Amino acid sequence: MFDQALTFLITQLNQFLTQRFSTSEPMAVLSNLAHPDGSVPAGIENRLVMALLSVERGDNGAMPSPVRGAASTGAAKPTLKLKFIVAASFDAKYGEGLRALSAAFEFFESHPVFSPQDTSGALPTVNQLVVDMVSADLETLNIVWTSIGAHALPSLIYQAVLR
Repeated sequence: MFDQALTFLITQLNQFLTQRFSTSEPMAVLSNLAHPDGSVPAGIENRLVMALLSVERGDNGAMPSPVRGAASTGAAKPTLKLKFIVAASFDAKYGEGLRALSAAFEFFESHPVFSPQDTSGALPTVNQLVVDMVSADLETLNIVWTSIGAHALPSLIYQAVLR
């Protein structure tokens, strides 16, 4: 389910970026930012990289049950919260990386909600996909980059809620 959500988001982002920058090549990839040994994966140079950081179970909006301590079984299915990073991996072309990252920010700000009509069947089990930027201070960013095992890059962190 979350693999489909991130694949959908990277496809949508690439459509936006290829139109914005008049290119035929994808500018964003779904990939790790570092291999377990710390090496850089092939194919992420001069690209925006989207990588999953965490998956959390969200509040499903279940109504309290008349039976004390039990949740209603007729409630909506659980939601998932996906935290992901979009990082600019443009070593020698830092300015281009910042422009691409700014465009990614613009895309997610202008497209915060995707519904089944928007996804054309790409997300058959999702009623709604809501994307929102997560504010992270420098300490949090340091923890994120340390846990990823990569050198810090200009980046944005988002949360996607699958309902």
